Amino acid sequence: GSHMSKKGQTLMLFVGVVDPSQPDRSDIRPFTEKWTQIWQSQLYNNHVDLQVFVIDDNRAIFMFKNGEQAFEAKKFLLKQEFVSEVTIEGQSFDG
Repeated sequence: GSHMSKKGQTLMLFVGVVDPSQPDRSDIRPFTEKWTQIWQSQLYNNHVDLQVFVIDDNRAIFMFKNGEQAFEAKKFLLKQEFVSEVTIEGQSFDG
């Protein structure tokens, strides 16, 4: 569907996080919490309204009140060094 059709609808992104300094470590939750908070602030400063829920050591949900903004956020997140993938509406994109 078009991005416009998501205006005003809640939409979720799944974000995979990777710590390049310790790729084999599973207990990177503090790292994931720190970086997802940083990304949330950066997006928020860009007038993107979202909530973040860390659901696994290396995985978080970004929830957008206005689904249109999720597509903006996807572009932003895929440029971030510590993002391994972003999943939106069942489609996965490699970071």
